[in-house]
Amino acid sequence: MTQSCDTVIIGGGFAGVTAARELSRAGQSVILLEAKDRLGGRAWVSELGGVQIELGGGYVHWSQPHVWSEITRYGLSLVERPYYTSTNAMQRTRFLRNGALQAAFTPEEAAEIKAAFTAYVAPAREVFPQPFQPFTTDKVKDFDHLSARDRIDEMPLSDLARDTLLRTAGMQCNNAADAGGYIEALRWYALANCHDETYAASVSRFTLAEGTKALLDAMVRDSNARIELSTTVERVAQQDCGVTVETSQGAVRAAHCIVATGVNVWKGIEFAPALSPEKAALSREELSGKGGKIYLRLKGRFEDSRWSALGGAILSVLPHVIGEDASVVVAFTNPEHPMEEVTLERLQAEVDRFGAGLEVLDFAFHDWVSDPHALGTWGNFRPNQFTRCFRQALQHEGRLHFASGDIAQGWRGFFDGAIESGLRSARAVLAAGA
Repeated sequence: MTQSCDTVIIGGGFAGVTAARELSRAGQSVILLEAKDRLGGRAWVSELGGVQIELGGGYVHWSQPHVWSEITRYGLSLVERPYYTSTNAMQRTRFLRNGALQAAFTPEEAAEIKAAFTAYVAPAREVFPQPFQPFTTDKVKDFDHLSARDRIDEMPLSDLARDTLLRTAGMQCNNAADAGGYIEALRWYALANCHDETYAASVSRFTLAEGTKALLDAMVRDSNARIELSTTVERVAQQDCGVTVETSQGAVRAAHCIVATGVNVWKGIEFAPALSPEKAALSREELSGKGGKIYLRLKGRFEDSRWSALGGAILSVLPHVIGEDASVVVAFTNPEHPMEEVTLERLQAEVDRFGAGLEVLDFAFHDWVSDPHALGTWGNFRPNQFTRCFRQALQHEGRLHFASGDIAQGWRGFFDGAIESGLRSARAVLAAGA
């Protein structure tokens, strides 16, 4: 069966849904194709022990203008998670390094850690003076070749400061510190107006009280697009007069096509003509996010603001919902030390390393790295990808346009970036006309 429309969109995450809403409200006929049996992409609301959890992305903040506009538009609200931003992280923490557990930091150690982070992100404003317009200067070329570890290694640091920065870098790039580009740390900090509290709050303090699905559903209700789930795209062919998208369910012919999947999966689609060398290289190399996010339900009250570790399978643990009888926490795994199998026993062994005496009752996660429709977590560039690939990744190729939180100009790797990218691609299609 062959269908026809003005614009066909590949991918039903926030970028694709945003583009579908904008184009259909502008009067276009739109078909949105999603390989999964649900919309949302790397956003997925679930539950654990009666507590709502976000198996994929989940954090939002008013420093992120595109998602905040949508939250305001649909009358949604925030819930604050019990993180370090509202507690004394230096006194209510467990930091495991070199086999030793540190339960608190002295004022002098806390000042040393803060000074190290300040020095680490010091070039942010110079490199990204207008962070939503990342090509304003060429200063990024001075740093893009560096991994996060490269930058940390060249800094004069104590062992404690170095270890805390490595933990921060691993969380930010969701991989080993040598896999993540240093400029991504500068970008995050510049987007938060180079302000420590705004930075911390922007990346992990608030989630939607109603869940990300509530926002997604509201956007879908505002759209007239036809949605086709469980439809895998196999080939995208351009002709002078339009685009033909061949899928597992048939074909769709359209004047324009928006590819709204993550960057990592572009290489799994046959494009005719082939994608530009820069886009192909970006997809082949993949972005840095290769860790995991596991929710644990623990027996009893989680007393700390966070746990952190180097050298183990779990990089960080943050409280999600704290209760007297049971608490739900979210653990971010360390790709340098992957768990061969995620089991209750394996997770209990990791939790035991922090010496809190808490029992793991249950857990929930989704393996985004092995998911063929994701092949990774949030979008952060590796060294050199910004200068080699990013500018071209934003460009249309004939009647093909590209939208993804992975290639956002601002909050890349966040919902805000996906919405920004969806808006940009929709405007480009409307400007192109028939």
